[in-house]
Amino acid sequence: MIITCKCQKYKFDIPDSEITSETQYVKCGMCDESWYQNFEINNQAQNSKNELLINSSKNLQPKHKNSNKKNKKRVPFLFIVLILIVIILVLLNSNKQEILTNYPQTKNFFESLEIIYEIISVNYIFIKNLITSQISKIF
Repeated sequence: MIITCKCQKYKFDIPDSEITSETQYVKCGMCDESWYQNFEINNQAQNSKNELLINSSKNLQPKHKNSNKKNKKRVPFLFIVLILIVIILVLLNSNKQEILTNYPQTKNFFESLEIIYEIISVNYIFIKNLITSQISKIF
């Protein structure tokens, strides 16, 4: 039986063997919504062996398999956005004096940028040292 989450975003295919009564308390495994579901108990077999099924009626998994594909498509996009942000910040920082002269109210922004640069450089050094120590342990 296919049910729809309370948030109306996810659908789940529940095998007949998991339905123990006409009304059951269920919880969505994606958005954590909980509700009482009324089931019409029927004995027909469902043709959804190739789709994700729930492990139990309290821990539902989505019927569709597209969630991993969406995440895989998101990674390159987020990486490109991150690179663009870094490029913009570097350009802003390289023109810092001119911008401060024309727009003195941006002083706090540039102070924040300096703190961010410091945090990034400290983390970069930490990761570099961590990788170097791991490589030296291997060889």
